Amino acid sequence: MTNWKFHAIALGCIITLIVVVFLVTAPPKEVVVEGTPTNPDRFIQVHKASYGLNCNARIRRYGNQNAEPVNPNNVLLDVSRICNGQETCTIEVKDTSFSKQFASGCSKELEVEYRCFSWDRPWKAFGAPYEQMVIDCRNH
Repeated sequence: MTNWKFHAIALGCIITLIVVVFLVTAPPKEVVVEGTPTNPDRFIQVHKASYGLNCNARIRRYGNQNAEPVNPNNVLLDVSRICNGQETCTIEVKDTSFSKQFASGCSKELEVEYRCFSWDRPWKAFGAPYEQMVIDCRNH
């Protein structure tokens, strides 16, 4: 009987460990806010949107311990609200364009991954700091 209890406990620990590893390493869920499409055939569907990922290299290089690393998809909801369901959209690449507060000291770039229809390949758009980034599905 003692052998059976040991195996049951060991199996329970292994299953718990597998579940924890899966939950910790699983990719983040995509949060997409759907808009009303202006053109039912082609419209923007934002899947990823990150602002300031380029600053992570600066943080690592100079070892700024007060700065927290920038997480991917930190502006997904904001960009989705602006662009989803539209044929084209324009975003100003600056801190005040988004609902979150961002640390200063680095010129942040905007990276957006989107599709123009459900079976389309993912497209990427990059916006330089203080410029306007245009996402356009009219010609894809």
